[in-house]
Order: sequence, then C-alpha cells, then structure tokens
Amino acid sequence: MVDGFDGDGRLWVLDEFYKTHSSIEELIVALDGFRKTYGAGPVVCDRSEPESIAKIRRGLPERGILGFAADHYTHNREDGLRDLGARFVKAGDGRPRFYISGRCVNAISELLEYNVEVKERDHTVDGIRYGIPLKSSAQLGAFRLG
Repeated sequence: MVDGFDGDGRLWVLDEFYKTHSSIEELIVALDGFRKTYGAGPVVCDRSEPESIAKIRRGLPERGILGFAADHYTHNREDGLRDLGARFVKAGDGRPRFYISGRCVNAISELLEYNVEVKERDHTVDGIRYGIPLKSSAQLGAFRLG
C-alpha cells in the first residue's frame, strides 16, 4: 500500500501491490516501482517476518534495486484499527479524512467486507493502518509517504 498525507493530515491511499503468495523479490520490485512513482519513503512491515524486512532493507542489488528504509509496525492492532476507523468520520470542515484511489480495487474490496473479528482478507487493511503513524514523519514533496 502507498499511504500519503496531505497538509491537513488526511490519509490518501494512492496505490497498491496485491498478489497472493508473492515472493519477497516480487514485493521489492513493486516497492521500487512505487519509489520511482511517488518518491522515497519509509516501508512499514508486519513484525512476523524479520527475514523479509532484512531483505527489503538490502534490496536487490543484482537487479540494480537499492534497499529501503524498512522497519516493523510498532503499534498494536486494536489501536491501528481504531485510528483507521476514526478516519471514516468527516472532519470539522465536512470533508472526509480518508481517501482511496480507484486503482486500489483490492483495498476497496477488503474494506467493504472487512470484519475486525476475522483475521482473513485483511492484508490491504493492515497495509493502510501500518502507514497511519507516519503522518508525523518529515514531509516529502506534497505527501508524506509510507
């Protein structure tokens, strides 16, 4: 997921990579494409795969892909879901606090059928919530990316 924030702190989900049983190498190639399109930003990963995080940090030098500033998600699931859910309430100016690109068809599908009690079909929701703590990161261009 490519999450960004505008100057008002609104969350924008700009893009997604979605493939069942993808390899870490395929993910690194996708991340490189995102970096070329949206600029460099931190990569936040599931803590359950430390070896994958290490590979993302290394990149694929044999293919000319530099490593990424990758780390694991440090917040707990419930707080992240609460932060994401709060963004569905309109801000004081009447505008949404959460936008999602039409190109993110898998994320939209998952959000429409998401059940907090069931840990299935939740990878894009996880990817979105992993980026929310980045809103306090240094701004890169028009968006803060993660």
